[in-house]
Amino acid sequence: MATELEKYDRKLIERMHEFIAEVLPDGTFRYVNRIFAEDSGYTPEALVGTNFFSYIHPDDYPETLRHCENLINKGMSIRNCEYRFKKKDASYIQIITNGEPLIDSEGKLEVILQVSFNITKQKQAEEDLRESEERYRTLFECASEGFLLMKESFIDCNEQVCTLWGCSREDVIGHTPLDFSPVMQPDGRPSAEAAKERISATMAGKPQVFYWQHVRKDGSPIDMEVSLSRIFFGGGYVLQGSIRDITERMRVEAALYESEKRFRTIFDHSNDAIFVIDPEQDEILEVSPKACDMLGFTKEELLSRRISEIHPDEVFEMKAFVQSVFEEGTGYTDKLTCRTKEGQILSASLSASKINFYEKTCILIMTRDITARKQAEKITQKYSEKLEEDVRKRTEELEGKNKELQRFNKLFVGRELRIKELKEKVKELERKIE
Repeated sequence: MATELEKYDRKLIERMHEFIAEVLPDGTFRYVNRIFAEDSGYTPEALVGTNFFSYIHPDDYPETLRHCENLINKGMSIRNCEYRFKKKDASYIQIITNGEPLIDSEGKLEVILQVSFNITKQKQAEEDLRESEERYRTLFECASEGFLLMKESFIDCNEQVCTLWGCSREDVIGHTPLDFSPVMQPDGRPSAEAAKERISATMAGKPQVFYWQHVRKDGSPIDMEVSLSRIFFGGGYVLQGSIRDITERMRVEAALYESEKRFRTIFDHSNDAIFVIDPEQDEILEVSPKACDMLGFTKEELLSRRISEIHPDEVFEMKAFVQSVFEEGTGYTDKLTCRTKEGQILSASLSASKINFYEKTCILIMTRDITARKQAEKITQKYSEKLEEDVRKRTEELEGKNKELQRFNKLFVGRELRIKELKEKVKELERKIE
């Protein structure tokens, strides 16, 4: 007997992206379309005649059965029934199904028409989002930096903010940055004016990294590095801020300023990018103008970044290189890369030395962009391989021609010998005739 679906254009059904199936009241598949079978790893023929419920995950079986029984016994349509369907490889895909009863001419239920969707990727995305939110919350709460979320006022903060400002979470929520700032910043600018400018730029989609002087609950000042970015949270954009106590770094910067004349000539005129780094703290202490030009960052941006952020794809290789410089005193490599502010990957050669930089053992790295050289080497290698291939082909061609020549020579020599032999026989016959 033809199925109900065969009354329609079967070719159209077979081209649909939805899973289409006919299931008899006892659960037997009477028809499945191609996409249903392919996504589950079967052929349509392999599924037809088997029982639908045998593929349902045990944990989803009761609810799925309830939906089907309501349709069979009460005529209720199946709406948004979610379950896991066992594939041929024993893994599961997540499916959401709508079902309608098809009644025969006698008014009895003939078959359940199922229209289903594979929502495995959607479910995985939801799970990834949940895990991402958990990771974000863990990072938010456990980070060594202070993190805050703000709309018109602060709506959340982590424990580190309370430690830095010497207050409780209740002291922060509902307040604004100005409640933890002096009236004037050290540069003489009003805090209210500067904060408004930074916040407006951030909410316009321009992340901000800057120095800011805060005031603890007890009124004492604290020098901070502030990073602001706009994130989507709770159905709208909010401001996310991170704050870091940079008192020690400012002391280092002051010391660097005192020695600026000693380094400035090299830094300003070197054709190589120069970095002074503290690998133990994963900090960049000083950079040359060439380093900023090469990577596309401002000096302040580079000084606020970790070494690992410049070499994000080779963190372990960079650590190994720095460790070897600590042990040997010097080092060189052309196997690492740098990432620019725009995300471009540059091939680089690094020549490094261990130095004593204001009472700290640090590494001075001279970095050269060798991207063009690496590209030239690839081109040279490519042409070298092409030349080798041409030589190989030419050699094969000559060898073939040589073999042909040898064969020709054999034929020619054989022909000459045959002619000579015939001539001798002719002479012999002539003598006999005479």
